[in-house]
Amino acid sequence: MDDFDMNDIRLYENIAELAERFPLKLRRYRAKRLYLHWHEHIELLYLLDGEGTFVVNGETVTARAGETVAVNSNSLHTFTADAELDYLCLIVSPAMLAPAGGGNVLLRSVIPADRVVRARFDAMYKAYQSKDAGASLALLGEAYLLLSHLVTHYAATLTPKAYDVRVAQMKKTTALLDYIHANYASPISAAALAKASYISESHLCRSFKSAVGMPLTQYVNRLRMEKAAVLLRNTDEDISAVARSVGIEDLGYFDRLFRRTAGVSPGAYRRAADKAR
Repeated sequence: MDDFDMNDIRLYENIAELAERFPLKLRRYRAKRLYLHWHEHIELLYLLDGEGTFVVNGETVTARAGETVAVNSNSLHTFTADAELDYLCLIVSPAMLAPAGGGNVLLRSVIPADRVVRARFDAMYKAYQSKDAGASLALLGEAYLLLSHLVTHYAATLTPKAYDVRVAQMKKTTALLDYIHANYASPISAAALAKASYISESHLCRSFKSAVGMPLTQYVNRLRMEKAAVLLRNTDEDISAVARSVGIEDLGYFDRLFRRTAGVSPGAYRRAADKAR
């Protein structure tokens, strides 16, 4: 049975408290998926083990152990992997890049294996695990050294106009996603969304796939199946009612779509969830 990766959909992740308490956060994670989201902060994922497919900065890329995935400020990002990825996740406030140009600096999406990057992450993780009084300062110092190296070797600088275009596109994409999440139980078509956005249907579909990593219809169906899974786990509604609740009237189509997404029928999914309680 598939583990849905959209159970806790939070397109916008508010981590503004970093700037108030400490301008960065370092954690080690093991996961097969990361839900689609964005934030103003810069996120660096250093892969210790495994290989995954990432949607980041409007690109779909593959990264493997030893490489670093860089998520620029205000970029939608997600990943999937066949097996768990083991990685260090460093989130830093954009203010840390202010001396180098701040939000106008764009890091390359995938940074190849680099001895300096590895050494900096090793040192940061050691400081993170340390209980010494100066560990936080050591972590901050290593982070600045890492960012200096990345900006020097793996970054480009946007013009103010290009930066404004990038932010405007991000706002359009997130507005579209917010609409989909609020209206998934109603009919949603690319044609209607394009008309409401005053752009061509083909342009909308290309832009959406580039930003999110999957076609619009696939995303809407995936969201509907995730919402259906929540209802199957947590309510006693019959399956036809669950299907209607997520905007699908044809029970046969709902069954096929759910099987394709979750790997089992809706009934089997509910029975497995009940048994797991």
